[in-house]
Amino acid sequence: MSKLLIQESPLTFQPSLAVAIGINEAIVLQQIHYWINNVKNKGYEQDGYKWVYNTYAEWKETNFPFWSENTIQRIFANLEEMGLVVSIQPMKGKYDRTKYYRIEYTKLEVFEDTKSEAIDDPKLVSSLNVSENTAENNTIPENYPLEWYIQHGLPIPPHLIDQNQMAQNAVNEFESKLGFSSLPWDSTAEWQKFKKWVVATYSGRLTAWEDYSDWRKAKGKYDAMSNKQIRMNPSVFMDTGWPSFLASSAMYDDGEKLRLL
Repeated sequence: MSKLLIQESPLTFQPSLAVAIGINEAIVLQQIHYWINNVKNKGYEQDGYKWVYNTYAEWKETNFPFWSENTIQRIFANLEEMGLVVSIQPMKGKYDRTKYYRIEYTKLEVFEDTKSEAIDDPKLVSSLNVSENTAENNTIPENYPLEWYIQHGLPIPPHLIDQNQMAQNAVNEFESKLGFSSLPWDSTAEWQKFKKWVVATYSGRLTAWEDYSDWRKAKGKYDAMSNKQIRMNPSVFMDTGWPSFLASSAMYDDGEKLRLL
């Protein structure tokens, strides 16, 4: 009998929840819900709520061994940003930085209200064999709002795009996430070409510059181009710097993806 088949407690989640908030976020939210309602888990009581706690290392060891600690931290941050998870740090000791979590169940009603028959279509659920940011082979209703695509980091369909605003957002995000004060976008033909590339890349991957920045600070700190190098040679970043990031991040991220066989 294969050891890869389920012989231990599986992680489960509702497909409709994954469509609404993202696959990784749905997995983590469901697991927090499980521990909050587990009678064997005493948890922590404050403000009339039961809270659960773990360090990111403990979450990885006991719940999510298929993700890195950075990925787990990012997922929790996403859930907090969406208002679905609330965290506190009671600081029981002088150096205690443990974060305690609970679910804001009333926030889930927003996603329940936006459900439609189409959401139950399995074609809408991203395959776990590809990146969570890939919409390939998925059928997404045209009436989904712009915010939904932004939240999931998916390419925005043409009918929702304000081209001028998209271009402005792209260059603003590039400068902000990578730490530039300002760049000479329209100063030369090279920079104009680079600007078009930045807009096109951002349109296809809204988290592009944040992803690159995170990679540059961690795994790619010895391989990534510095801001000085990018400013001096934007074409080099476009032709080799960005492709190097894609190749490197794909290599590292393979170990962080959850796969269902």
